[in-house]
Amino acid sequence: MDFALGPEVVAYRDTIRRIVDETVTPDDIDRMHSTGTFDIPRLNRQLAAHGLLERAVPGLGKGDPVELWVLFNELEKAGVPIDGLALALMVAGVVQAVGTDEQRERILPSIVSGASLVCMGYSEPDHGSDVASITTRAVRDGDEWVINGAKMWTTMAHEADWLILLTRTDPDVPKHKGLTMFILPVDTPGIRIDPVHTM
Repeated sequence: MDFALGPEVVAYRDTIRRIVDETVTPDDIDRMHSTGTFDIPRLNRQLAAHGLLERAVPGLGKGDPVELWVLFNELEKAGVPIDGLALALMVAGVVQAVGTDEQRERILPSIVSGASLVCMGYSEPDHGSDVASITTRAVRDGDEWVINGAKMWTTMAHEADWLILLTRTDPDVPKHKGLTMFILPVDTPGIRIDPVHTM
């Protein structure tokens, strides 16, 4: 079995390496460690300008899983932050696979251009990552949904433009059922983001 990367993937990898070398500075890495914000927006935009983000989203660009792996392998080897970008591209893949046409048109361009990040509203103060026990409720009110609850440990919430949010829409079924995911802008009225200070 030949495990060598094909010439197109090698060129893709070399482009990533060049962009990282030209874009990321030691100050960026220091800032990442001192602030806990694992993202370099300038890097995201440069990768996007070369089509590398769109190309990595399954079902959108080339959607090659090897190239997706190469992208994050190279970023990780270079010691640059991948948290914000990895989450954004993962959610872009979800939107591409199961989103509506309106969601694809509204959300995907902002992610694959490197302009927007996404945060995940899963964990809750009383339940941690036990998503089947969440209590954040979404109740239908005419054509809209009213959502009430609290999430915690929402990585990159202070930088994200989009929130993918897990809610309970049917409390009368077993706890692993009756759950619904929403994706909405972080600046939606009623959303408040509070810092959780750590060491």
